[in-house]
Amino acid sequence: MIFRHPIVVKYLLSKPKYFATIRLWEYKEGEIVKLRLILNHRVVAEGKAKIIKVHDYSLDILQKYLQYSGFEKVEEWVSAARELRVSSNRSKVVFGELLELHVKLPSLTEV
Repeated sequence: MIFRHPIVVKYLLSKPKYFATIRLWEYKEGEIVKLRLILNHRVVAEGKAKIIKVHDYSLDILQKYLQYSGFEKVEEWVSAARELRVSSNRSKVVFGELLELHVKLPSLTEV
């Protein structure tokens, strides 16, 4: 699972227990996934997470998980997802637990 948006990367670098993301890929609840955080085309951190819940995309679900996204408003989250081309009728809202995160390039993690 790759994260490129600076707001999300900054949020994940704070090592929260949980995170939420909009994805087109079909993740399975209970699945352990590798994480890769990218800034300026460079991998700044890698880790693992457990997928806790996968929801169909809706504004109600986005509002429910907003505090775990790194964004302050649902509109900002949706706008970022559109920029990254992951916002559509087929999208899923994935809620996960951060299991581990290892910073690889500390100099680039100041966002």
